[in-house]
Amino acid sequence: MTMTPQIEPRVRDRRREVAVPRRTHAATSGLAVALVLAALFAAWTWFLAGPLNGAGIDQSLNRGYEIRRHIDVLKVMDRVGQRAVALPILGAVAGVIAWRHRSMRPVLISVSVVVAVNLCVLILKLWLGRGAPLDHKPSFFVDGQMYPSGHTSNIVSVYGTAAYLVSHYTAASRRLRVAMVAAVGLLAVIMTTTSLLLRWHWFGDLIAGFLVGGVVLAVAVAIDRAVPFESPRAASTREADPTADDPP
Repeated sequence: MTMTPQIEPRVRDRRREVAVPRRTHAATSGLAVALVLAALFAAWTWFLAGPLNGAGIDQSLNRGYEIRRHIDVLKVMDRVGQRAVALPILGAVAGVIAWRHRSMRPVLISVSVVVAVNLCVLILKLWLGRGAPLDHKPSFFVDGQMYPSGHTSNIVSVYGTAAYLVSHYTAASRRLRVAMVAAVGLLAVIMTTTSLLLRWHWFGDLIAGFLVGGVVLAVAVAIDRAVPFESPRAASTREADPTADDPP
């Protein structure tokens, strides 16, 4: 009878000691991923605009594809990357999870990601000023607004955030997590294909958009994982039943 009070605190203390390094490791990994993606974006931009003339790849893919019979379908498919479609989906996911936990944290994460990715894309578009495919102007600093693509950045950051919230803040199964990652990948393929066929973006713009969206998502995940979170709903349940968290 006298050993039970001594063992219980040790078990709980050990759990606390393990939880902090795991949070730290997750945050460090997320920031490392963000730095790698940012470096890839810089290298990709230099490749396209630099002396290697990487823009030749974009010009080779900028063709007058025969899409007249499918143009209406392509325009509908292209909307998956628009904020008018992506944001309501993210808002619904964040809202439901916030309600379940009785916490605004999922909503704050979502708002931060949306503001950050749109601000980054806007600044880069205005600064780099790349011309449009239909004008046959792959050059940078020509008062264009093509680079990077806002649609592809939304695919990664907005839909990726929705997938992260479900994965991290619910009891999502491994199968569901894999399905969500596959769904984001499928949307990325659809977005790339439709934009190229409609000639609304250079191929390089689309890749850059994925990288920018990835950076924002990785930073958001790293910050979220670094800050401890305890669901108010779980806390209230524990207060109602103090033995709920006791080890068996």
